[in-house]
Amino acid sequence: MPAGARLRAMDTGFRGAVLVGALLLAGVAGCSTAADAEPAPGAEAGTWRQLPDPPLSPRVGAVLVGLGDELLVVGGWEFLCPPNADCAAPPGPMFADGAVYDRTSDSWRTIAPAPFGLVSASTAAIDDTAYLITGCETGPLCDAQPRLLAYDVSDDRWTDHGPVPGPPTHGRNLTVVGQDLLVHNSSEGLGEVPDLLFDPELATFAELPNDPLTDDDHDRFYVHVGDQLVLAASSMGDPDGLEEDTKRTARFDLTRQEWIDVPNAPRGRVPAAAHRPRPPAERALPGLVRLAPGPRHLDVVGTARTAR
Repeated sequence: MPAGARLRAMDTGFRGAVLVGALLLAGVAGCSTAADAEPAPGAEAGTWRQLPDPPLSPRVGAVLVGLGDELLVVGGWEFLCPPNADCAAPPGPMFADGAVYDRTSDSWRTIAPAPFGLVSASTAAIDDTAYLITGCETGPLCDAQPRLLAYDVSDDRWTDHGPVPGPPTHGRNLTVVGQDLLVHNSSEGLGEVPDLLFDPELATFAELPNDPLTDDDHDRFYVHVGDQLVLAASSMGDPDGLEEDTKRTARFDLTRQEWIDVPNAPRGRVPAAAHRPRPPAERALPGLVRLAPGPRHLDVVGTARTAR
């Protein structure tokens, strides 16, 4: 059966993910902005349409990265688990093949396979290169360190930068810092994990000094503004409701290589169900950081801060 027919016959969610990812190229990191985005050939602005069938077999867990007017799709596997079911994930196999969708030509092309099969990943894009923090190369259930992969879409070339320094934890995230990458954990509840700056040109990691936040904070994320990194994290909260819930913050001066304390911001109490981890809504403007991962916002302007 052709790959296109199998995609239609097998409801894996892959087509929907590709469709959403491709049509949102105007809004994701590393892609064109909504103001200068042009509709793909044969498409009207503001309308949905079906993309051409990708040259890939049906799968779930594929990694999507926006690169300008192109969308990288790589990896995934055929492991399916019903909603709310408790399924034991198999060790593999995971796919290493991939493809790139070009929005300007409304077409797909196959790419060189990744160094190893992968399922899901933290991603970032700098210029024409996609960066992926994956599990280890032996499978998703291993105890080894995650690895950093890079794919250059202009040269169709993969680079394996090897294991990420630190303990074998797979909760690493990526944040673009100029032409460098910040590798950090979303939580340190299971132990302290160093945050790292990766220099793609030198292919080296440098460890940041330990931040001043407490080890039991969670939902950690960074926003890069100028020569500053603003770190925010949620406190565990007071189960008795005697103390106000806060958003803990600190900022790191990249020039002086030191942490600067920032007063915590009150964020009010919300139902326990609302504390589920979720991607933070964050926005950075010149001289301004707005952190909006919870029901309250924190605006940081210079060294001042206001909570609302």
